[in-house]
Amino acid sequence: MREEKMSKKKRIILVIVGIVIALSALLFYWDHQIVTPSQELDKSLRHELAHMDNEYFEYDFAVVSYRLFKINESKDEADIYGMFYIEQYKEDSDVSVSGYLDYMKVTMKINGDQYKLEEVWIPKDGDQYLTSLLKEFPINTWSRILFTGDKYRLELVEEGRQQYEEYILDNSKNN
Repeated sequence: MREEKMSKKKRIILVIVGIVIALSALLFYWDHQIVTPSQELDKSLRHELAHMDNEYFEYDFAVVSYRLFKINESKDEADIYGMFYIEQYKEDSDVSVSGYLDYMKVTMKINGDQYKLEEVWIPKDGDQYLTSLLKEFPINTWSRILFTGDKYRLELVEEGRQQYEEYILDNSKNN
């Protein structure tokens, strides 16, 4: 009798371990799918996000980098989910005027092959942050939100720093 119980316990443990391994594999698969926008969408997205704060802040240039998790595109609009890093600068200062580094849902209106910024959704603050994020983002993006956000933040900041240095170097050559 004791051997049967041990055997049942072992089976239950093996089933649980198997489920955990299967879920980990699925999360890894979902998390490592590369989402690449079309050239036109990438160009429009970078331009629109770089200029979205023109009416609120006075700045000369912006750096924009992102990791896209999902793009839902229809005939009329595209919803783009990801983590975005946007930093605006004045040319005479290495301190940013404004910036943003977080998850966003960006909605772009489509007219032919042109994309125009329609709306930017950002998560709520405080204790509603994670709940609002999980409600707005598709379920197959949750592993990136829950497990790899810090990795993306570091990568995006580094890409932004490189864009900033390239901009400063290019402009110093032109002057």
